[in-house]
Amino acid sequence: MASSSGTKKVKGPEKVYVRDEDSDDDLIDFSFLDFAPETFKPTSNLSDDPFLNILCDENMLRRILDGLGDDDQEVGVKDLEHDHVDDQNNGEVGVEYRVHDPDIHWKQMKPVVGECYESPSQLRFALTNYAVANGYQLWFMKSDRHRVIARHGKIYKKDPYPFRVYAAWKYNERKFQIKSICDIHLCARNFNFRTLVSCNWLAKHYLKDIIMKLKMTLTEMKEDVLRMFSVNVSKGQCHRARTKAREMIEGKLEEHYAKVWDYAAEFLRSNPWSTCKVGVDSNASGMNYFKRFYVCLKAFKDAWNRGCRRVIGLDGCFLKGQIKGELLTAVGRDADNHVYPIAWGVIGVENKDNWTWFIELLVANLDLDCRRGLVVISDKHKGLLQAVTELLPYVEHRQCARHIYANFRKKYIGLELKNLFWEAAKSSG
Repeated sequence: MASSSGTKKVKGPEKVYVRDEDSDDDLIDFSFLDFAPETFKPTSNLSDDPFLNILCDENMLRRILDGLGDDDQEVGVKDLEHDHVDDQNNGEVGVEYRVHDPDIHWKQMKPVVGECYESPSQLRFALTNYAVANGYQLWFMKSDRHRVIARHGKIYKKDPYPFRVYAAWKYNERKFQIKSICDIHLCARNFNFRTLVSCNWLAKHYLKDIIMKLKMTLTEMKEDVLRMFSVNVSKGQCHRARTKAREMIEGKLEEHYAKVWDYAAEFLRSNPWSTCKVGVDSNASGMNYFKRFYVCLKAFKDAWNRGCRRVIGLDGCFLKGQIKGELLTAVGRDADNHVYPIAWGVIGVENKDNWTWFIELLVANLDLDCRRGLVVISDKHKGLLQAVTELLPYVEHRQCARHIYANFRKKYIGLELKNLFWEAAKSSG
């Protein structure tokens, strides 16, 4: 019989007897199991009994206590059911996963294991909404067309459960899916999101009310963002967000240049007898690239011939922004001595070829035909003087006094010389 303590050791190194409470037999022989030392992990200090220490792994016991209970599962991560089967069999298991609904309120967006998204940008937008709504600091460790990994923006060594989301691209179904997630947050809430709240994120939120929001000033938009999202942004972020929202509706400038043929056709349809010319460059593969563009309305050229002075001003300016180039203009003077537009054009670079092309079209529209009594005013642009001399040999070509003085004051400064210059320029002798 067993002793009162429940355990009895028999002399000899081969047999160890343990009491089984569910059985009527008090003694059970485990000597036939023949345990090999290399089959066990190093013992831990969970119990005073060495046999229990061999059977119970410390990490496994901690998972069981945490309610996870899977040996192969990462701590704090909810594993997706049939996920490994789905990856191996290319989605032939037939498990239906939830598809992300982009129309739900942004505060209700929360990442869920198995949820599918159209693209990584849609997943980033949903995770940013989740972070802003709850005041979490997220950081995208990896974000490309194949996978997205997000976790806390700042990792503490004492934090055993950092928030982490892993999503990957499913090639056969052409969609993104969250594979694993640890949604435990032990960090304090902080609504200073810095780079997490970008102009693209603001633009997507303002896209639905774009007509009303675009009428706001930058100060009003900044206050509106603070009221709606509890996020403090700068005026520069508001300006960039408003620009992005316009691009989402109207398209980018590159897309506008791709529709230049449609614009020219509509221009000629709505303005009969007007002139609209498009010039392109073609490469060896047959691709067309924008080179130049010319516009002259019939009403402008008719009014210039009937009631304006015989003066034409030619000038150009640089286009600043995403699309570079130059804007060429031809203006006149009406009876009230006001500036009167005649024609304009857009070119890639200023040279003799583009100025010659522009002046040839202008001469054809205004029926100049090298007529006398015409005055052309311009600056010393590249190729402009040679083009005017060749195409309008009998006109009186004069330099613009303002441009001459701009070059004059670079070397000769002072108020006295300035007054003398303008007296000489205005003299009729």
